[in-house]
Amino acid sequence: MSFWRMFLAVFLANTLSCLVVGLTLLLIMASASQFYASSLEAEYQAMARAFEQIGQSLVEPFKPPTASEIKARDRARQRETNERIKKRMIVDKNREMCNFWTSEYLNDKTAQNEMYKRSACQRLRQSSLL
Repeated sequence: MSFWRMFLAVFLANTLSCLVVGLTLLLIMASASQFYASSLEAEYQAMARAFEQIGQSLVEPFKPPTASEIKARDRARQRETNERIKKRMIVDKNREMCNFWTSEYLNDKTAQNEMYKRSACQRLRQSSLL
C-alpha cells in the first residue's frame, strides 16, 4: 500500500469515529437536558404550591376590633396612666418631705430632725426604684 492510501484510510477512520462519538454525545446531552428540564419543572411546581400555601396561611384578613375590645384596651391604658400618675405623685411627695427635713436639719441640727430627714430620704430612694 502506498503512503497516501494508508493516510486516507486512517484519516477516514478517525473522522468517522469522531463523528460517531460526537453524535452519541449529542444524543446523550439532548436526553439528559430533557430529563433535567422535566425534573426542574416538577420541583418548581412543588415549591410554588408550598409557597402559595405558606402565603395563604400567613395572611389573615383584617378584622376591626369590636367595641368591647376597644373599651377594654382604653380601660387598660387609663389604668396604666393612673398608676404612673400615682407613682409620680408619691415620688414628688417623698422628694418634698426629704427636702423639707433636710432644710430643717440644716437649720436645727437635732437628733430628731436627723432621724426624720434620714427616714424621708430613705422613702424617696425606695419610691424612686418603683
